[in-house]
Amino acid sequence: MLLLPNGDRRFPEYGQKTLASLPALIQHQVAQTGREDIEVRLVARRRLTGEEEAGLRATMLRALEHPFRIAIVYRDELPGGAGGKFDEFRCEVMVNNL
Repeated sequence: MLLLPNGDRRFPEYGQKTLASLPALIQHQVAQTGREDIEVRLVARRRLTGEEEAGLRATMLRALEHPFRIAIVYRDELPGGAGGKFDEFRCEVMVNNL
């Protein structure tokens, strides 16, 4: 679940359809890495253009309904989690760090 800065949690609606529609992408994972930080991890056929990245950030900010800082990072692969399960969204924020 997405953790909002006020401590509330909600389903992570982040513009999944927009990500899925980008032909350059092979796989993605969105991770909340801090109270105000979202990391978009991409495995892609090519890097997104500046315009594509800006559009992706804008879509995500509208969907998330909070002005998170969004970092886009490129990876060669996105490994599965415990037991090999792959999560498209992960909350990596420790609640006691809030």
